[in-house]
Amino acid sequence: MKMRKLGILGLFAALSCTAAAEDLRLGLTDCGGVFGGINPKFSSDIKFDKDIDRRLKHEKWADTMFYSDAFDERTTIRRSLHESFRLLTKNKEPFANVVTPTGSEQFVANELYRLGIIRGATRPESYCAGVDESYFVVSKKSVRNSLVQSEYFSDYIRGRLTEFIIKDRDRGDLKEGRVSASPIPPKYPRKVVTLYVPGALSRGTRYGDIWDKFDVVFTLGLETKDYFVILLYVDHLESAPKVALRHTAPSDEFFKRRGGGDSNDVEEFKITGIVAKFLAGSGDRCVVNSEPVTGEPDISCTADASIISKLR
Repeated sequence: MKMRKLGILGLFAALSCTAAAEDLRLGLTDCGGVFGGINPKFSSDIKFDKDIDRRLKHEKWADTMFYSDAFDERTTIRRSLHESFRLLTKNKEPFANVVTPTGSEQFVANELYRLGIIRGATRPESYCAGVDESYFVVSKKSVRNSLVQSEYFSDYIRGRLTEFIIKDRDRGDLKEGRVSASPIPPKYPRKVVTLYVPGALSRGTRYGDIWDKFDVVFTLGLETKDYFVILLYVDHLESAPKVALRHTAPSDEFFKRRGGGDSNDVEEFKITGIVAKFLAGSGDRCVVNSEPVTGEPDISCTADASIISKLR
Protein backbone atom coordinates (compact mmCIF):
# COMPACT_ATOMS: atom_id res chain seq x y z
CA MET A 1 0.00 0.00 0.00
CA LYS A 2 1.44 3.36 -1.05
CA MET A 3 1.79 5.87 1.74
CA ARG A 4 2.88 9.48 1.90
CA LYS A 5 5.14 10.27 4.83
CA LEU A 6 7.60 12.95 5.84
CA GLY A 7 11.17 12.57 4.55
CA ILE A 8 12.80 12.16 1.15
CA LEU A 9 12.15 9.60 -1.53
CA GLY A 10 14.98 7.31 -2.55
CA LEU A 11 15.91 6.19 0.97
CA PHE A 12 14.97 2.52 0.77
CA ALA A 13 16.25 1.14 4.05
CA ALA A 14 13.90 -1.64 5.17
CA LEU A 15 13.75 -0.48 8.74
CA SER A 16 10.54 -1.27 10.56
CA CYS A 17 9.15 1.78 12.35
CA THR A 18 8.14 1.34 15.95
CA ALA A 19 5.80 3.92 17.39
CA ALA A 20 6.82 5.60 20.60
CA ALA A 21 3.25 6.66 21.35
CA GLU A 22 1.10 4.27 23.36
CA ASP A 23 -2.66 3.83 23.76
CA LEU A 24 -4.43 6.84 22.20
CA ARG A 25 -1.56 9.31 22.34
CA LEU A 26 -0.87 9.56 18.62
CA GLY A 27 2.07 11.93 18.80
CA LEU A 28 5.30 10.09 18.01
CA THR A 29 6.77 7.59 15.58
CA ASP A 30 10.34 6.75 14.66
CA CYS A 31 9.52 7.71 11.07
CA GLY A 32 8.66 11.30 11.91
CA GLY A 33 5.28 12.97 11.64
CA VAL A 34 2.93 10.55 9.90
CA PHE A 35 -0.66 11.44 9.08
CA GLY A 36 -3.74 9.93 7.44
CA GLY A 37 -4.21 6.75 9.46
CA ILE A 38 -3.80 4.87 12.71
CA ASN A 39 -2.12 1.60 13.65
CA PRO A 40 -4.82 -0.15 15.72
CA LYS A 41 -4.58 -2.60 18.57
CA PHE A 42 -7.84 -4.51 18.23
CA SER A 43 -9.76 -5.46 21.35
CA SER A 44 -9.50 -9.12 22.35
CA ASP A 45 -13.24 -9.69 21.85
CA ILE A 46 -13.06 -8.71 18.16
CA LYS A 47 -12.96 -12.16 16.54
CA PHE A 48 -14.75 -11.63 13.21
CA ASP A 49 -15.76 -8.84 10.83
CA LYS A 50 -19.30 -9.04 12.21
CA ASP A 51 -18.00 -7.97 15.62
CA ILE A 52 -16.73 -4.76 14.04
CA ASP A 53 -19.96 -4.26 12.10
CA ARG A 54 -22.14 -4.72 15.16
CA ARG A 55 -20.33 -1.97 17.00
CA LEU A 56 -20.47 0.36 13.98
CA LYS A 57 -24.21 -0.19 13.41
CA HIS A 58 -25.24 3.36 14.27
CA GLU A 59 -22.03 5.17 13.28
CA LYS A 60 -22.73 6.95 9.97
CA TRP A 61 -19.25 8.49 9.86
CA ALA A 62 -17.75 5.00 9.53
CA ASP A 63 -19.49 4.50 6.16
CA THR A 64 -18.68 7.93 4.76
CA MET A 65 -16.50 7.69 1.65
CA PHE A 66 -13.36 9.84 1.68
CA TYR A 67 -10.15 10.24 -0.31
CA SER A 68 -6.86 9.61 1.48
CA ASP A 69 -3.88 11.65 0.32
CA ALA A 70 -1.64 9.61 2.60
CA PHE A 71 -2.56 6.27 0.99
CA ASP A 72 -3.84 7.54 -2.38
CA GLU A 73 -7.18 5.73 -2.25
CA ARG A 74 -10.90 6.21 -1.71
CA THR A 75 -12.29 4.19 1.17
CA THR A 76 -14.39 4.22 4.35
CA ILE A 77 -13.38 3.62 7.95
CA ARG A 78 -15.44 0.40 8.05
CA ARG A 79 -13.81 -0.97 4.89
CA SER A 80 -10.34 -0.06 6.13
CA LEU A 81 -11.02 -1.67 9.52
CA HIS A 82 -12.02 -4.93 7.82
CA GLU A 83 -8.87 -4.90 5.71
CA SER A 84 -6.65 -4.13 8.69
CA PHE A 85 -8.26 -6.88 10.78
CA ARG A 86 -7.86 -9.41 7.97
CA LEU A 87 -4.19 -8.55 7.43
CA LEU A 88 -3.40 -8.85 11.12
CA THR A 89 -5.35 -12.04 11.87
CA LYS A 90 -5.24 -14.06 8.64
CA ASN A 91 -2.06 -12.80 6.96
CA LYS A 92 -0.23 -12.32 10.27
CA GLU A 93 1.18 -8.99 9.11
CA PRO A 94 3.28 -7.14 11.73
CA PHE A 95 1.09 -4.06 11.32
CA ALA A 96 -1.94 -3.04 9.23
CA ASN A 97 -3.01 0.58 9.28
CA VAL A 98 -6.55 1.88 9.28
CA VAL A 99 -6.81 4.71 6.76
CA THR A 100 -8.36 8.00 7.95
CA PRO A 101 -8.71 11.48 6.49
CA THR A 102 -5.75 13.69 7.32
CA GLY A 103 -6.50 15.42 10.61
CA SER A 104 -9.15 12.89 11.69
CA GLU A 105 -6.73 10.40 13.24
CA GLN A 106 -7.47 11.29 16.87
CA PHE A 107 -11.26 11.43 16.36
CA VAL A 108 -11.29 8.00 14.71
CA ALA A 109 -9.06 6.48 17.40
CA ASN A 110 -11.20 7.90 20.19
CA GLU A 111 -14.44 6.67 18.62
CA LEU A 112 -13.13 3.17 17.91
CA TYR A 113 -11.90 3.00 21.49
CA ARG A 114 -15.27 4.19 22.82
CA LEU A 115 -17.04 1.53 20.75
CA GLY A 116 -14.77 -1.22 22.07
CA ILE A 117 -13.26 -2.05 18.67
CA ILE A 118 -9.71 -1.14 19.66
CA ARG A 119 -7.87 -1.08 22.95
CA GLY A 120 -5.29 1.41 21.73
CA ALA A 121 -3.71 2.96 18.65
CA THR A 122 -0.59 4.75 17.44
CA ARG A 123 0.29 6.78 14.38
CA PRO A 124 0.33 4.65 11.21
CA GLU A 125 3.39 2.44 10.86
CA SER A 126 5.31 1.56 7.73
CA TYR A 127 8.83 0.82 6.56
CA CYS A 128 11.09 3.86 6.71
CA ALA A 129 11.46 4.08 2.97
CA GLY A 130 11.38 7.80 2.35
CA VAL A 131 8.52 10.15 1.72
CA ASP A 132 7.30 13.15 -0.21
CA GLU A 133 5.46 15.43 2.19
CA SER A 134 6.37 18.41 4.34
CA TYR A 135 4.50 20.75 6.65
CA PHE A 136 4.72 24.14 8.25
CA VAL A 137 3.29 25.66 11.40
CA VAL A 138 1.26 28.86 11.55
CA SER A 139 0.77 30.74 14.79
CA LYS A 140 -2.83 31.71 15.47
CA LYS A 141 -1.53 35.13 16.45
CA SER A 142 -0.38 35.70 12.86
CA VAL A 143 -3.78 35.14 11.18
CA ARG A 144 -7.07 36.98 11.63
CA ASN A 145 -9.42 34.03 11.17
CA SER A 146 -9.52 30.34 11.96
CA LEU A 147 -7.91 28.22 9.23
CA VAL A 148 -10.31 25.42 10.15
CA GLN A 149 -12.90 27.31 8.09
CA SER A 150 -12.54 26.34 4.42
CA GLU A 151 -13.03 29.90 3.17
CA TYR A 152 -10.27 31.34 5.35
CA PHE A 153 -7.97 28.39 4.71
CA SER A 154 -8.37 28.97 0.97
CA ASP A 155 -7.73 32.71 1.33
CA TYR A 156 -4.59 32.09 3.38
CA ILE A 157 -3.12 29.62 0.89
CA ARG A 158 -3.93 31.89 -2.07
CA GLY A 159 -2.32 34.90 -0.43
CA ARG A 160 0.87 33.09 0.54
CA LEU A 161 1.30 31.42 -2.87
CA THR A 162 0.77 34.75 -4.61
CA GLU A 163 3.73 36.09 -2.64
CA PHE A 164 5.77 33.07 -3.77
CA ILE A 165 5.12 33.33 -7.51
CA ILE A 166 5.96 37.04 -7.77
CA LYS A 167 9.47 36.57 -6.37
CA ASP A 168 10.97 36.15 -9.86
CA ARG A 169 10.96 38.69 -12.71
CA ASP A 170 9.47 36.00 -14.94
CA ARG A 171 5.89 36.15 -13.80
CA GLY A 172 4.39 32.93 -12.53
CA ASP A 173 0.72 32.09 -12.32
CA LEU A 174 -1.63 29.90 -10.33
CA LYS A 175 -4.92 28.13 -10.95
CA GLU A 176 -7.01 27.32 -7.93
CA GLY A 177 -8.91 24.09 -7.49
CA ARG A 178 -11.88 24.05 -5.18
CA VAL A 179 -11.40 23.83 -1.45
CA SER A 180 -13.08 20.88 0.23
CA ALA A 181 -13.55 19.71 3.79
CA SER A 182 -13.05 16.21 5.14
CA PRO A 183 -16.42 14.48 5.72
CA ILE A 184 -15.21 13.11 9.07
CA PRO A 185 -14.64 15.31 12.16
CA PRO A 186 -12.91 17.62 12.74
CA LYS A 187 -13.59 18.17 9.01
CA TYR A 188 -10.34 19.95 8.19
CA PRO A 189 -10.04 21.69 4.78
CA ARG A 190 -8.01 20.58 1.76
CA LYS A 191 -7.05 22.69 -1.25
CA VAL A 192 -5.25 21.95 -4.53
CA VAL A 193 -3.47 24.75 -6.43
CA THR A 194 -1.68 24.43 -9.77
CA LEU A 195 1.44 26.61 -9.99
CA TYR A 196 3.26 27.81 -13.11
CA VAL A 197 6.66 29.12 -12.03
CA PRO A 198 10.20 29.62 -13.41
CA GLY A 199 12.38 26.61 -12.71
CA ALA A 200 14.91 28.86 -10.96
CA LEU A 201 12.22 29.68 -8.39
CA SER A 202 10.86 26.18 -7.85
CA ARG A 203 14.14 24.19 -8.05
CA GLY A 204 17.09 26.59 -8.08
CA THR A 205 19.31 28.42 -10.56
CA ARG A 206 20.35 25.20 -12.34
CA TYR A 207 16.85 25.13 -13.80
CA GLY A 208 16.81 28.69 -15.10
CA ASP A 209 16.02 27.60 -18.66
CA ILE A 210 12.65 25.95 -17.94
CA TRP A 211 9.19 26.59 -16.57
CA ASP A 212 7.68 24.20 -14.04
CA LYS A 213 4.01 23.33 -13.69
CA PHE A 214 2.83 21.29 -10.69
CA ASP A 215 -0.02 20.80 -8.25
CA VAL A 216 0.44 21.63 -4.59
CA VAL A 217 -1.96 19.83 -2.25
CA PHE A 218 -2.53 21.56 1.10
CA THR A 219 -4.36 19.99 4.03
CA LEU A 220 -4.86 21.29 7.54
CA GLY A 221 -3.38 18.50 9.62
CA LEU A 222 -3.70 19.66 13.20
CA GLU A 223 -5.03 22.51 15.33
CA THR A 224 -3.74 23.21 18.82
CA LYS A 225 -4.44 26.05 21.22
CA ASP A 226 -1.79 28.24 19.60
CA TYR A 227 -0.99 26.77 16.17
CA PHE A 228 -2.27 25.40 12.90
CA VAL A 229 -0.19 22.70 11.18
CA ILE A 230 -0.53 22.64 7.37
CA LEU A 231 0.69 19.66 5.34
CA LEU A 232 1.67 19.96 1.69
CA TYR A 233 3.04 17.88 -1.14
CA VAL A 234 3.75 18.44 -4.84
CA ASP A 235 2.32 16.21 -7.56
CA HIS A 236 2.08 16.03 -11.38
CA LEU A 237 5.33 17.88 -12.07
CA GLU A 238 5.80 18.88 -15.72
CA SER A 239 8.19 21.32 -17.37
CA ALA A 240 8.52 23.35 -20.54
CA PRO A 241 11.51 25.13 -22.13
CA LYS A 242 11.80 28.87 -21.68
CA VAL A 243 11.56 31.11 -24.73
CA ALA A 244 13.88 34.12 -24.90
CA LEU A 245 12.26 37.47 -24.06
CA ARG A 246 9.05 35.79 -22.88
CA HIS A 247 8.40 36.47 -19.19
CA THR A 248 5.13 34.57 -18.75
CA ALA A 249 4.49 30.84 -18.59
CA PRO A 250 3.51 29.00 -21.79
CA SER A 251 0.13 27.33 -22.18
CA ASP A 252 -0.54 23.82 -20.88
CA GLU A 253 0.18 21.96 -24.12
CA PHE A 254 3.87 22.90 -23.95
CA PHE A 255 4.38 21.23 -20.56
CA LYS A 256 5.61 17.62 -20.51
CA ARG A 257 6.53 15.19 -17.77
CA ARG A 258 10.32 14.78 -17.74
CA GLY A 259 12.07 11.72 -16.40
CA GLY A 260 10.06 9.25 -14.39
CA GLY A 261 9.93 6.93 -11.41
CA ASP A 262 12.03 7.84 -8.39
CA SER A 263 13.76 10.67 -10.25
CA ASN A 264 10.56 12.63 -10.76
CA ASP A 265 9.40 11.85 -7.22
CA VAL A 266 12.61 13.27 -5.79
CA GLU A 267 12.23 16.44 -7.88
CA GLU A 268 8.67 16.83 -6.58
CA PHE A 269 9.89 16.49 -3.02
CA LYS A 270 12.61 19.09 -3.61
CA ILE A 271 9.94 21.52 -4.79
CA THR A 272 7.78 20.61 -1.79
CA GLY A 273 10.63 21.61 0.52
CA ILE A 274 11.27 24.90 -1.29
CA VAL A 275 7.59 25.88 -1.23
CA ALA A 276 7.26 24.86 2.42
CA LYS A 277 10.37 26.81 3.39
CA PHE A 278 9.01 29.94 1.73
CA LEU A 279 5.61 29.58 3.38
CA ALA A 280 7.33 29.09 6.73
CA GLY A 281 9.74 31.95 6.20
CA SER A 282 8.29 34.70 8.34
CA GLY A 283 7.22 35.42 11.87
CA ASP A 284 5.63 32.54 13.71
CA ARG A 285 6.02 29.76 11.16
CA CYS A 286 8.17 26.63 10.97
CA VAL A 287 9.11 24.22 8.20
CA VAL A 288 10.02 20.57 8.69
CA ASN A 289 11.96 18.50 6.18
CA SER A 290 14.28 15.50 6.57
CA GLU A 291 17.95 14.92 6.00
CA PRO A 292 18.46 13.00 2.72
CA VAL A 293 20.42 10.13 4.24
CA THR A 294 19.65 9.88 7.94
CA GLY A 295 16.00 10.87 7.74
CA GLU A 296 16.48 13.05 10.82
CA PRO A 297 14.06 16.01 11.00
CA ASP A 298 15.57 19.31 9.82
CA ILE A 299 13.54 22.01 11.54
CA SER A 300 13.77 25.69 10.61
CA CYS A 301 11.51 27.29 13.11
CA THR A 302 10.63 30.46 15.00
CA ALA A 303 7.58 28.95 16.70
CA ASP A 304 7.46 26.98 19.94
CA ALA A 305 9.30 23.72 19.26
CA SER A 306 6.84 21.83 21.48
CA ILE A 307 4.32 21.70 18.63
CA ILE A 308 6.90 20.03 16.41
CA SER A 309 7.62 17.38 19.04
CA LYS A 310 4.00 16.25 18.82
CA LEU A 311 4.44 15.38 15.16
CA ARG A 312 7.77 13.58 15.17
